[in-house]
Amino acid sequence: MKAIALLFAALAAGCGGHQAAAPTKPTLTHAQPATRKPALTPAQARQLAQLRADVRRIKVVAAPVHHSLMGTPKLMAATGKFLDDEDRSTLDNLTTIGYTGPMFGRGPAYPAGLSENGRLVLRYQDPEPPDSLWSGSDWHGNKVLWIVKLGYDAHVLLRGRQLDGPNEVRFGGSLVPNRELRIRPGGSPTTNRPSFVRVRSAGCYGIQVDGTTFSYVLVFEAKPVGA
Repeated sequence: MKAIALLFAALAAGCGGHQAAAPTKPTLTHAQPATRKPALTPAQARQLAQLRADVRRIKVVAAPVHHSLMGTPKLMAATGKFLDDEDRSTLDNLTTIGYTGPMFGRGPAYPAGLSENGRLVLRYQDPEPPDSLWSGSDWHGNKVLWIVKLGYDAHVLLRGRQLDGPNEVRFGGSLVPNRELRIRPGGSPTTNRPSFVRVRSAGCYGIQVDGTTFSYVLVFEAKPVGA
């Protein structure tokens, strides 16, 4: 038996020269109680369920049009205006839904404050005044009110990019604005969402408007005040 023990010791030394440590007993620890999230109210639960359902449907509807937004825009030689396949001329006036100004796009989501002489135009300050909220930011912009027509009661998703250059369209009032804008349903008599449309330079841009039952692109020109 002593010889066998010496043989095992020699084999162990040949595999690395270290003997295996004696097994230790596992240390028992008390499990920490899981932190519970506060329960949602019934209204919050309904809103969350609707948001999840709307997001799933928007992804399905938005996919084919998002490809056209990333493509090359058409150039209308007569006016020099860039047009995308999904762009539309003014169809009506916002007074039909309780607001003022031209109504651009198929709807049901329309921009107010993004027009000039019957065209979709975003005017912005460059450089930004020292007392501006965006002083020091690389992103210019202006206020745009998004209005959702009665009859559509789900979320709307807005995203965009420059059609004649590499830049994005962004949204919101922060120094580094958001890449998308989400409009929640609700409001009386219509859903409306005040926001800012932001760009980094002059040019032609497209905003893709996606909902659970629609997807289209609004094409606009961005240029500094006075240009």
